[in-house]
Amino acid sequence: MTMGKRLEEKVHPKDSVVLVIDMQNDFCHENGVEAKAGSDVSMAQEMAPRLVAFLHAVRQAKVPIIFVRVTRDEWSRSPIWEDAMEKRGLLEPPLCWEGTWGAEFYGPVQPQPGDRVMTKHRNSCFIGTELDLILRSRGIKNIILTGVATSGCVRSTARDGYQMNYYVVFVGDCCATSSVRAHEETLRSAWYAEVVTAKDLGAIWQQAHAPGA
Repeated sequence: MTMGKRLEEKVHPKDSVVLVIDMQNDFCHENGVEAKAGSDVSMAQEMAPRLVAFLHAVRQAKVPIIFVRVTRDEWSRSPIWEDAMEKRGLLEPPLCWEGTWGAEFYGPVQPQPGDRVMTKHRNSCFIGTELDLILRSRGIKNIILTGVATSGCVRSTARDGYQMNYYVVFVGDCCATSSVRAHEETLRSAWYAEVVTAKDLGAIWQQAHAPGA
């Protein structure tokens, strides 16, 4: 019988990546499409400074970072997508339309030199993107998830990653959604992943880089 990995192994810098998912104006800013449709974006705004601080620790630990943005355009929209968006009041103006302010990264949460930026057109970061190819090419086995929404695109990515044989880790205090209840329920039900804090990971990475480690 094969035993599972310890947490320290699931976040080891040599074969891990941090995904920053959908930290865009339309999801996080009070003037974005989500907020104007009635969603509460305050949790995402409160989380953003923690995420910026966490990404500083990620770079110090030399863990690669991929910023993932979702966009819509005439080539990727479909009747099924439009039906779903209409139910949520996000069809007009369209959510994260390519080339608009709403599709840009939010405030202080910006890619830095050396970070990868990837575009997706559906909820999961694995659907219709090069993510799996990039990760396997680099020998990545563990995906560490941050961003929005915990109960939406972050969870979709987590479940797909698990089914594609990646170890999955949520950084709970660096994810957000429209309600604390939905956030907590998503993390509590994530039996296929580990849930940690930014502080947890920082301590693990500091120990990994300690002399003699």
